[in-house]
Amino acid sequence: LCFVTLSSQNIGLAVKFYSRKENISIRTNRKVELEKEVAALLGEVSSLSAKINTTTANITLLRKWVDDKKQINKTKAEQLATIKQLIVTTSKHANKVLSYYDKHDANEAHMHKRRLYKEGKVDEMNRNLSLVRKALCGSLYSIFPVSEVIAQSVRPNNDSKRNTVDATGFVIVFCRMQLENGSE
Repeated sequence: LCFVTLSSQNIGLAVKFYSRKENISIRTNRKVELEKEVAALLGEVSSLSAKINTTTANITLLRKWVDDKKQINKTKAEQLATIKQLIVTTSKHANKVLSYYDKHDANEAHMHKRRLYKEGKVDEMNRNLSLVRKALCGSLYSIFPVSEVIAQSVRPNNDSKRNTVDATGFVIVFCRMQLENGSE
């Protein structure tokens, strides 16, 4: 074995050399560790950056979608307001039409009652006329004693436009017995 004697000066240089070498290896190791950490951080940053970009794109799309929906809602609100106005005007017109129908129905009912009243009046007048005819025929028979009277319609000889209706002949038989019974 060889023993080397080192002097204090040599020892100081050897320690310096050793410590310098150790410092370099420590720094190299630290540099490698820091590079790994930086690479890991860069990986995280790039993934976070991608997520941020994706989120930003999604937010932009959502904002556009929200703006579109707001525009659609605004358009629908305007359409709804227009429809409500149409409903109001239509209901006004419908109420006018319904009131017209109600008035028409009331008028129709009034006219029906009036027609029935007039028909009753006509029937009453016909009864009164029948009684007057009977009375007049009774006085006529007292002046002229006749058992039967035959009356026929006369057809006009001229062929004018007003007289083109075919007038059919009819026979009226008056008898004292029938007049007294109340039949014509």
